[in-house]
Amino acid sequence: MILLFGMPRSGTTWIGKVFDSHPQVNYRHEPDSQFRLDRLIPLLADCAETPEFLDKLRQYAQDKLPRCSPRTCGKQPRFPKNSESTLARHSQQLGLFAAKLIERAAGRQLSWPGSRRGRLTWKSIESLGRLGVLLRAFPASRGIMIVRDPRGYVASVMRGEAQGRFLSSESIANDWGLFELLCQTPYAVQSGITLLQLQQETPERRLAWLWILFNQKAMDDLVDVANGSMVRYEDLCANPARDFRGLFEFCGLDWHPQTQQFIQDSTTQSRDGYYSVYKDPLKSANRWQQELSEQQAGMIEELVSAHRIGQWYLSETPDDGD
Repeated sequence: MILLFGMPRSGTTWIGKVFDSHPQVNYRHEPDSQFRLDRLIPLLADCAETPEFLDKLRQYAQDKLPRCSPRTCGKQPRFPKNSESTLARHSQQLGLFAAKLIERAAGRQLSWPGSRRGRLTWKSIESLGRLGVLLRAFPASRGIMIVRDPRGYVASVMRGEAQGRFLSSESIANDWGLFELLCQTPYAVQSGITLLQLQQETPERRLAWLWILFNQKAMDDLVDVANGSMVRYEDLCANPARDFRGLFEFCGLDWHPQTQQFIQDSTTQSRDGYYSVYKDPLKSANRWQQELSEQQAGMIEELVSAHRIGQWYLSETPDDGD
């Protein structure tokens, strides 16, 4: 498998579609948001417990990941694949459209057996805290941890919540259950970070803490893992053709004209939409500079720079975090 994991609002959808544009890739968009992993493996899984999770994860990968649904297979645009005929591709497109209509009428999600051909590629905003366990459980896979500028992350979440873009009406900055779990991670315990401390912070600082604790946990889990790598979203935005080539090589994919064309199309066209993959990536990545005050941006940078993940992100030429 190829695993493309990152926090929400970190450019994962665009990056996922760049991988999906390769004709050998069998792409699944956030399957763990539909086929939940919660009962099988904790949100912030301990890598030391990987052997205990092996059977459950292999069964999940066998039974759930190949399944197709409007959520996992319906994200536009869709690309021709080596494993399917033109007729099959159009038939699936019609099937996905019909399934969306049925889901809206029935109020429940549908799924059906999907193709198992090609390089199964799993894009996730749910399982960043499980990435280390998954890469240890599937050593032949390749995993990429996607990290966005913390100021961009905070600004995008605040904008999305103000516009009512998320399912929950409650701000993630007030998700005390999630913060309680994050305070139990080894890094938080070693650093003396407590839930009481986070409850006394402002919402902007809590979002920055969310960025620190999630990404630090994933970064620590990737130490000494040869099949995992870390990438900054902004680096891909600045030079997508060059840097995506490097990621494709890491994942064992050749460079294909279809991918080259999608990168060209997606970075030179602009379509309205909070989740659109057609936009100037650098403009999108740097939008926080117009949305955050100088004081807010400085506060976030100062806070994250005190932690290893922040130092990695803010360095001019970060390595893979080893």
